[in-house]
Amino acid sequence: MTAARRLVAACLALCVLARAGAGESDSGGSGDSGEGYAFVADASEQYVAQVEQHVAWESAGETLDYVTTISWSWALKVVEATPERAVLRLTELRVIASHVGPGSERVVDSSTGEGADDPLIGHLAGFDGVALTLTLDPATGVVGAVDGGDQLVARINKRAPGVGAGATPPHDAAARAAYSSENLARWWTQLLALPAAEPQRVPLADPLTGAYLRTWTGDSWKAAGDGEATATLGTGPSAVALAVRDLAGEGRMVVRDGMPELSSGAMTFTLELTALTQPVAQKHHLRWSLARVRPRP
Repeated sequence: MTAARRLVAACLALCVLARAGAGESDSGGSGDSGEGYAFVADASEQYVAQVEQHVAWESAGETLDYVTTISWSWALKVVEATPERAVLRLTELRVIASHVGPGSERVVDSSTGEGADDPLIGHLAGFDGVALTLTLDPATGVVGAVDGGDQLVARINKRAPGVGAGATPPHDAAARAAYSSENLARWWTQLLALPAAEPQRVPLADPLTGAYLRTWTGDSWKAAGDGEATATLGTGPSAVALAVRDLAGEGRMVVRDGMPELSSGAMTFTLELTALTQPVAQKHHLRWSLARVRPRP
């Protein structure tokens, strides 16, 4: 497995299918069908964000089944709050991650250093203390920009530097792509987007074409594929054609006291990969959540 593929696999949370933005409604706006955010400057909360990816496919008569989980603890502080714009600072406190399947049993815990040398997900152990700054629209929950991804890239490159003077670190390109402001904004928008009055057509993440349609009822949403979703990776004989089929999902967004209380979602789809070898159909099941941590009585 190449360095880039290792990093992409370890950052599956950033690869949830929606691009940045809450999506475009049929009426041209995002709308608002429920309680919006009412952030207060200097307010602080603690959150836990979790993602789980379950992937299964057939190979040589065997079923290969892998489960990857990542759990982040975040300290949130409201830096700026107006009706038109909010700035949130999220500082990572701890990461626990695992990747389990045939021939692989990996665990990372940033609080103890366990698994920090793992080539697939070990880089996650080095992110404690990194602060991300989110700028979002309180009326829609759409995150327009995220600053701080360069800190994540720098820590990855420090962990695996280039060989020789002036050499580019081996994971640099993949890290910059995974932790770009656009990718980070996509993930946080997926977690913070508020209910919309009209159905939303949400473009799939690059390089895929197509989109899915998200429809809200109260604080709950459902999603279904909308049009063909395909892409080609590479060129020439080594090119791989991708197609997403049977996409469906559902989730919920709860706001309490003007702050995000609980955001959760699940999505299933089939990813078909066609290259020189026999085509492979992977079954994907994604689950994600963001939950406020309430102090114990």
